[in-house]
Amino acid sequence: LVREGYMQRHIPFMRNQGSVLLIKKGNPKNISGVTDLIREDIRLFLSNPETETVSYKGYVNTLSGMAARENVDLSFLTDEAPDTKVCYGEQIHHREAPQAIIDGRADVAVVYYHLALRYTRIFPALFDMIPLGGTIDHPQPFPENVISLSHAGLIGDGGQWGSCFLDFLSSESVSIIYSHHGLLRA
Repeated sequence: LVREGYMQRHIPFMRNQGSVLLIKKGNPKNISGVTDLIREDIRLFLSNPETETVSYKGYVNTLSGMAARENVDLSFLTDEAPDTKVCYGEQIHHREAPQAIIDGRADVAVVYYHLALRYTRIFPALFDMIPLGGTIDHPQPFPENVISLSHAGLIGDGGQWGSCFLDFLSSESVSIIYSHHGLLRA
């Protein structure tokens, strides 16, 4: 947007805490981490590589990095031919991932920590998560776990309230709210 002249600048606003593995409550497939993704009986959900390129690349880079860390071959992630081990989302992965698990089309999904936190809070009887570094309550993503930043900026001059809104987004109150939902100040 800056390059196209719609905004003058943007600032890092929040950052996620990496990705985790989302699984069905009770972990019926006994998945403990990335090493289990090579098992024949495990089907993985990933966001769509064509319509959700940012999340897809982040998830694949995280899984590939974690696989290298654990000396596991996850080449099916980058194979040209579609793999039956992977169930791709069609449009909006943060809605489709939990549904694919509940429907039995996938056994595990790689999603951002803050998304899995939301799913496990609103559907505690349906989902669990497996951290990729740290614990569920205190994520400490491994270096291979891709961290993404969200930015904020004003379109044009932002109108009458634009700069006030950016100030609000930078406030401690907003940081506390976002932190409760798994996102941290950038």
